[in-house]
Amino acid sequence: MSISRDFDAWMAARGIVPEVEIVPDHACQVFLPSEGVRISLRHTEGEEDHIAPAALLEACDLISRHLC
Repeated sequence: MSISRDFDAWMAARGIVPEVEIVPDHACQVFLPSEGVRISLRHTEGEEDHIAPAALLEACDLISRHLC
């Protein structure tokens, strides 16, 4: 709940969901969702070259096709 309950009620009545952008300091940090708040995570600095989820899914698909 924010400082202003009236503002929270106004946002809820209009379907507006607060969004918090988090830039973790370390890859081991875990952020859990909070009721009424959407969390979007960005990579920490220096993680730009890590394998993207799409590449992992593609690799998983390739392995699955060869094992079946």
